[in-house]
Amino acid sequence: MKNILFVCTGNTCRSPMAEGLFNHAAERAGLDWRASSAGLFVMPGSQVSENSVAALGEQGIDISSHKPVQLTPELVGGADLVLTMSETHRRIIDDMISGAVDKVFTLGVYAGTAEEISDPFGSDKERYRNCMLEIKRCLDAVIKRLSEQ
Repeated sequence: MKNILFVCTGNTCRSPMAEGLFNHAAERAGLDWRASSAGLFVMPGSQVSENSVAALGEQGIDISSHKPVQLTPELVGGADLVLTMSETHRRIIDDMISGAVDKVFTLGVYAGTAEEISDPFGSDKERYRNCMLEIKRCLDAVIKRLSEQ
């Protein structure tokens, strides 16, 4: 089983949604991949956003039990692929962890769109839903790419 790690800022919005969407899609596609997620700056005691849970709930995916995880060099080292939500996230990991550059990409670049995933933090449910759809569009391309490998 190969591991993909999604990374965002606090691991409360975008990366947990990407993890849930990817695992759901990979299972349906029969891919031998499993996703996890982490954040660059996780606040102690933080929780997954209610609007992230609601947006994925509309897709039949439950991420309510997700607990934010701080990114560590060990998590990056244990991943076969690391996908970030923005170029800034990618650069921070590149600066923080030497030797990971060959497996760390933005989600948009890896999907072939080069788009950055907008941060819905603190916004209304509609913005979270739109963010989830951005992630889903990219993940459709990622799933296709991984299926062809």
